[in-house]
Amino acid sequence: MKLYLLVLVLVGCGFGGADGIRDDGGTSSDASGMCQNTLIFDPPFPVAGDHIKVTAQVFGPVSTYAWQLDGVANTAYEAPDHSAIGFDAPTADSHTVSVTLTGNPGCSFLQQTINVMNPGGTLVTYRVRLTPPSNLAPPQETLIQVHSGQNADRPFAVDPGAVLAGTVTSGAAVPAYVKLTPVLGPAFDLVTTGAFSTHLQLQAHTVLVIPQSNALAPRLFTWMPGVGPSTFPVDAGTAVGGTVLDRGGAPLANAQVQLEQLGVPSTIATTAANGTFTAHHTFDATDPITVTITPPAASGLPRLTATGAFDLTKPVQVSYAASPAPCDLGGTHVTRAAAPQANAIVTVVGALGATAGTVTTGTVSANAAGTVHVAVAANGSGVLPTTLVPRAPLSAVIEVAAGDFTVAPLDTSACAAQALDAPAKIVATGKIETATSTLGLAGARAEAVPIGALALANLIPVEATADANGMFSLSLAAGAHYALHFYDPGGRGAPQDFPDETATGVPTTAVLGSAIAISGQVTVIGFPNPVANASVQILCSACTGVAASQPIAETATDSTGAYRIAVPNPAM
Repeated sequence: MKLYLLVLVLVGCGFGGADGIRDDGGTSSDASGMCQNTLIFDPPFPVAGDHIKVTAQVFGPVSTYAWQLDGVANTAYEAPDHSAIGFDAPTADSHTVSVTLTGNPGCSFLQQTINVMNPGGTLVTYRVRLTPPSNLAPPQETLIQVHSGQNADRPFAVDPGAVLAGTVTSGAAVPAYVKLTPVLGPAFDLVTTGAFSTHLQLQAHTVLVIPQSNALAPRLFTWMPGVGPSTFPVDAGTAVGGTVLDRGGAPLANAQVQLEQLGVPSTIATTAANGTFTAHHTFDATDPITVTITPPAASGLPRLTATGAFDLTKPVQVSYAASPAPCDLGGTHVTRAAAPQANAIVTVVGALGATAGTVTTGTVSANAAGTVHVAVAANGSGVLPTTLVPRAPLSAVIEVAAGDFTVAPLDTSACAAQALDAPAKIVATGKIETATSTLGLAGARAEAVPIGALALANLIPVEATADANGMFSLSLAAGAHYALHFYDPGGRGAPQDFPDETATGVPTTAVLGSAIAISGQVTVIGFPNPVANASVQILCSACTGVAASQPIAETATDSTGAYRIAVPNPAM
């Protein structure tokens, strides 16, 4: 399923970074936001001691140029027609240059901030992801550079892009989930009853449509600005059939089967009493396909996932491996300090490796990896009912009461009698401060993101805000592992991370390192009011995988559209 997409690059008034985001603070009186006039700095990345020339590149006639440097009139002209000025920058600082144009039919006012850097310092590039309110503009990304030891003034003017008034149809409008992904920039999604309206960047997008009806196959479209489409028709797609067999080779009923190719899923099929299923897809024949089987909860079988060059013109045969055999947890007692825990919820999780089964189409076969996720409730005496799970070293995530979790090892390899102890949750306390002051940072944040067994059980992060003395308190599961993230929304210190800690390993003092503050205002081109509650996230520019989607720091704009955020000082 190869898509050849055309990237449209729009050059606007002071545009920089990714398409659509003007990251230099340029503004104009052109309400359309498509002004072609801009300011050009020479050198473009000045350091302390440089002389800076600023030229107004203007399309169309101009009668006069009225320049200001940092809010003060400047007449140090460096062009006969006054279209350029110059100034010395003896120190590292930020300077705002503006010019008012008389007689130009396009932009009559240009403004831009230039950051003068420390000579010989370290330069670091970050991605900035901006997500304004959805009724104003789409999410967008751009690149910025910050210099060691120097705060950065970075206003952003976001392009509202184009409005897509679309409809998902199958004869008539149908409800669907829609995911919109630009060629450059972050994806976002929406749920629609059929008709929808949203802002898109002025570049090619893929549009993934997953109908609510399981009789209609998901489909991927390509959308182009000025070209469309605005209607996204879906149908039953192409049928693919198959059979799921359990570890003894018998048909497995009530298993769910779904296929996926390049992020596009099939419909979800449920096996019949004879183990057969029929799913519907819109795949091509060139790219690998992933097959996922979710067994019925009472089967004691793992979830299977296999990827291969499967030939979907042939039936799909799924066979579970003969081992591991099931183990019945029935009769297991759940206790805390020897007291039975009535109605405790136990979620058994774990991984079985890459040979838990096979998926075959014709002559193509691939091993399937197995994962375990079985949830069961204890009775009023804290005893588990009959519950089948695979024999393997697993973990039990125990919820004694709402929000009160613990993690216990659960090795069912020998299927011996089990007893699960659920120690009380651990309240980890500490203080958030900076490297330059032991005074606590009021309002700083502590976040514990579940990893390991807790992540497999789909638990959400635990968060806390420091009090007036910088003290925080996190209620964490005993025996669990977390990725800890300490940060300051006020930008007074750089975030500090601990990638893998238990509740007992939470630091009593989290010291936020030397930081560079990035601040500015977020505006939407053509929108006259401040853009409040726009999300601003700083992400790494070169990392891949999960790290590429995890913000280094994040904040939101205030009622005036302003933000302030801190990143680590690259010199430290």
